[in-house]
Amino acid sequence: MAQFDVLAHVGASGGMTQQELADSLLVTKGNVCQLLDKLEGRGLISRLQEGRTNRLFLTDEGRRLFERIVPAHEAVIAERFSVLSEREQTQLYELLRKFDRALDRDARRRTTVARRPTGRGGRIPASSSGTPSF
Repeated sequence: MAQFDVLAHVGASGGMTQQELADSLLVTKGNVCQLLDKLEGRGLISRLQEGRTNRLFLTDEGRRLFERIVPAHEAVIAERFSVLSEREQTQLYELLRKFDRALDRDARRRTTVARRPTGRGGRIPASSSGTPSF
């Protein structure tokens, strides 16, 4: 499934960077590199280096595979969601977007907290109540 996700993302957004792909898949750049190595080895993806950045593209073979499997996958997803009315699908989408934005905020906050300097001995400074002061 992970290789399918990479193929689907790169096929839909040719020229994306490895970091953009990692961010969209919610994985590390290292995990993406391993998947890209496999797909590149199979002749499905190519990396075009631009300075210090690799841009990702489907090869001709990758494009043919993308055009064959992605529509079939989308048909399965549409069939699964057909049990919901159009209104329910819209509500679900809106709720999932809200949840996704909350996860993004939390991830940014954790990154900011992780970068803050700590107190003596590497401990997180505590407030007067004794709890960590974030």
